[in-house]
Amino acid sequence: MNKEIKQLMMQAIKQGWNVKVRNSGHMVWTSPNPKVGPIFSSQTPSDWRAIKKIKSQLRRAGASV
Repeated sequence: MNKEIKQLMMQAIKQGWNVKVRNSGHMVWTSPNPKVGPIFSSQTPSDWRAIKKIKSQLRRAGASV
């Protein structure tokens, strides 16, 4: 798992998010707010903007990362 993804995951878990890794290698980020849908991401992103995209999706969903 990418170091930056792992740090994001720990921050999200501290805020009440549930993060699961599927067998396919993708991650499902579930908000504590039931009105917010899940966020899907790769465990090992190949795009250099992937981490920025995950952060922005989490911020839009209510996380402070």
